[in-house]
Amino acid sequence: MWIFQNESFLSVVAHEDEDSLLHVRARVEGDIERVFPEAGVYETPYGDYRFNANLQRERVAEAMANAVRHIKYETFQESVPDPARRAVYGEVWDAMAAEEKRRLEEA
Repeated sequence: MWIFQNESFLSVVAHEDEDSLLHVRARVEGDIERVFPEAGVYETPYGDYRFNANLQRERVAEAMANAVRHIKYETFQESVPDPARRAVYGEVWDAMAAEEKRRLEEA
């Protein structure tokens, strides 16, 4: 699952060995810690995602639910404080808008 938040982009997948854990990954240093300050983040310089942590599934679920509970913005992009991150998120928005248009044209 890709999770775009105001100050972090995370990829969350099943842990390969433990059902109670999720493998949380990030491309940008500090993204995991902004959401999970207690996480023991380790670095894999040559991995698909450079920054990684294994966290309890329930901890991740609670953090995501809490983030949803505290949404105060009306426009997500305007809530992203870092201009560089906002620009990258805008590129994702553009790609998904193009996909929406493509599918409408196919229908």
